[in-house]
Amino acid sequence: MFRTGPRQDQDPGPAAQALRLVKVTKTYGSADSAVTALDGVTLGLRRGTFRRSPRR
Repeated sequence: MFRTGPRQDQDPGPAAQALRLVKVTKTYGSADSAVTALDGVTLGLRRGTFRRSPRR
């Protein structure tokens, strides 16, 4: 796991968060052919920590 910025146990508050996903799941297929791609993933991005690449 890579960590940058403030410690993970310090909640910056909702105003500082640009995006927050909680317990996200994604399954492809069904029954015997089901494949779990995401299983309870939680992700938070603080404002200014993610920047898109400039358009070419």
